[in-house]
Amino acid sequence: MAIASLVVSLVGLFCCYFGLIAGIVAVVLGMMAKKQIAETGQNGAGMAKAGTIIGFVAIALSVIWILLLIIGAATGNNSFYYNYG
Repeated sequence: MAIASLVVSLVGLFCCYFGLIAGIVAVVLGMMAKKQIAETGQNGAGMAKAGTIIGFVAIALSVIWILLLIIGAATGNNSFYYNYG
C-alpha cells in the first residue's frame, strides 16, 4: 500500500485534472499503509509518509488550480481573443 500511495500521489501531482481525486486516494492509502506498518512492523514507512505528504501537496495544488479557473471565468478576461486592430 505504501508503494501505491507514492505512485498515486505522483500521478496526482503531475496530472492537473485528476490531482484532487488522486491526492485524496494517495492520502487514504498512505494513512492505511502507516497503520498497517505500525501493526506488522513491515518496511515502507518512508514511502507511506512520502505518499501522504505528496498527496496533500497534490490536493492543495488542485484546489489552487480550480480556484484560479473559477476566478478567471468570473472575471471574463479573455485576452487570448482580444482584437488588437
